[in-house]
Amino acid sequence: MIVVWLLCTAAVRVQYPGTTDAQISAKVGAFLAQSADRDGGRKERALKKEADDRAAAVSPRSDLEAAGDADDDADADDEQ
Repeated sequence: MIVVWLLCTAAVRVQYPGTTDAQISAKVGAFLAQSADRDGGRKERALKKEADDRAAAVSPRSDLEAAGDADDDADADDEQ
């Protein structure tokens, strides 16, 4: 991948001398962001992100709540 990047930057600099890596990176990033989703990878990542976000929103009880339940159980054992 690095070789491809070096070849691309060299080709751009032949046509546009003085172009910085940041400028090339910005243009390449914009081009790739607008490119078609050929194999569905972008859609798969979006679906996975949605699923991860939903799972995080419906997270299990916190460790503090679980520790509080453990203390309640210990108190109940002491009373017996």
